[in-house]
Order: sequence, then C-alpha cells, then structure tokens
Amino acid sequence: MKCCTKCGVVKLHVEFSRQSKAPDGLQRWCKVCSKEHSRTYHPLRYVKDREKIIARTAAWARANPEKVRVHGRIKASQRRSQKNNALDPTASTTAIAELYHDAALVSRFMGEQFDVDHRVPLSRGGNHHQNNLRLLPSRLNRVKGARLDEEVTDPEFIDYISNKEAA
Repeated sequence: MKCCTKCGVVKLHVEFSRQSKAPDGLQRWCKVCSKEHSRTYHPLRYVKDREKIIARTAAWARANPEKVRVHGRIKASQRRSQKNNALDPTASTTAIAELYHDAALVSRFMGEQFDVDHRVPLSRGGNHHQNNLRLLPSRLNRVKGARLDEEVTDPEFIDYISNKEAA
C-alpha cells in the first residue's frame, strides 16, 4: 500500500506507475492523478510556450540532421511493419536500431546511400526482425523492390549478393 501525494488516498502498488530512481520504485502520484495532471498541464504549457518549443525542436533538428534522418527511417519502418503485423515479438529493437545507424555510417563513409533491406519483403510475408534485415546500397534495393533475391535478374544485384555471401 502507498499513499498518493497528490490526492492523499492510500492505494495498492499496482495503481502507481514505475519510476526506477524512486526509493520504492514507484511514482509519487497514482496513475489517476498523473493522468489528470497530464491532461490539464501539458496542453496548457504547449499553448503557452508553443513558439519556444517549436523553435527549440527545429534548432535541434538542424543541429542533428543525421539523427533526424535515422529516426525517421526507424519510425517509417516500424509503421510499415506494424501495418503488416510483421513486427516480430522476439525482435531486438536495439539491434534493429543499430542496423539503421550502421546504414547511416556506411553511407557517409562510402559516399553512397545504403538502405536497410528486408531479405524477405514484408509484402511477401517477411517479418521485421534483425535476422531478416541487411544493409544494401539504395540503388540495388530499388532494383530488388518487393522480390526475393532469387527472383532478381539484374546482373549487378546478383554480383553484389554473391560477393557478400562469399565473404
């Protein structure tokens, strides 16, 4: 049992959200009070500080274009996979995020755009799992489209894939 510091009611621990840094591991306010506070405070703050918040966000985005680009790709990929119910529950979101980060680094290092490609496309029943993802130059990813590797007849694609598998 714990007492909410906002409403003063003693409630069960399950009625409090977790907070790892708190001594008891729970937030001070119950979920009901937290929700009510968020519903009233955050919209008012945004309306009051709207221009400052927009300016701060835009300044950060200008200062961190690579992070914005990687984040956008990750989000777009997650939306597509959720739309197709392809997000594998055993997938490591950290490993997937690292792949997108690696694509950005390789692109910068090689001077050519690289994409994260689904070996088995989502539209063909593939899932969004790190074992189904790989880095592929953007031009070859566009050649591949929503096909399996063995269905692609482009000689440059076949050569690239066979060299990667041999390595």
